[in-house]
Amino acid sequence: MTQPPYPPPSGSPEPPYRAEPPTGALPWGLGLFVFFPIPFVGSVIAGIAMVISSTSQIKYGGLARENANRAANWGLTYLLATFVLVGAHFGILFVQREIEGFFPFGLIILTWLAVTVLHIVFTIIGLVRASRRQPVRINGIPFFR
Repeated sequence: MTQPPYPPPSGSPEPPYRAEPPTGALPWGLGLFVFFPIPFVGSVIAGIAMVISSTSQIKYGGLARENANRAANWGLTYLLATFVLVGAHFGILFVQREIEGFFPFGLIILTWLAVTVLHIVFTIIGLVRASRRQPVRINGIPFFR
């Protein structure tokens, strides 16, 4: 016994789905880990995540490489600023033991706070531009080329 043949597929034949090439938006999006609820830890996680995830995007070349490269540079710049400013703040705090008043000592942590706000703004701009398939023009210290 043989089975009757299967009926032909209905509808018009569609070409196979083509995946869109990466744009380098992933590293910029991971920069939003800065909102992790433990102070300073979120900043470190965001910087590291931006650098590590950029390596997966760089291999695609073109726009993905350019945007991921800039995300890695900014992520490493932010990570370096976090370590220097927060490290200096707590280093001075533990060495001096007695600090009178908030200023000028508080300027260190306020500077870090300003850099964090700048990081949030840059990350959102980078994520939006990369998602729209536009080059991101945000620069950090050029660690990666």
